[in-house]
Amino acid sequence: MESLGKVFPVGAYPFEDGTPRDWISPVSDWLVGLARHAIKFLPFELAVIGWEIDNPNGDAIPTEVPSEERWCGYLKRIGTELVWFPPTVNHPPMTISGVR
Repeated sequence: MESLGKVFPVGAYPFEDGTPRDWISPVSDWLVGLARHAIKFLPFELAVIGWEIDNPNGDAIPTEVPSEERWCGYLKRIGTELVWFPPTVNHPPMTISGVR
């Protein structure tokens, strides 16, 4: 986040500090573009873009088309095309209880 903060106004993300989160979409778009370039050299079936991707058991990773409600964005190879399924649910800002 510190590196992103040199280019984008990330504030205290993921914590709520009043900073707009309009920087997330351009960062995701850049990562999608990077993946579209990388797949030419290193084929893959699925990539996930989002905050705190943690799925050690493979639960809820789409095998075909991701569900309509998704917290992360998915890049899925369908045939010869790499299809981007952006997140449809925004993460609520995190807060620390008792801190103002």
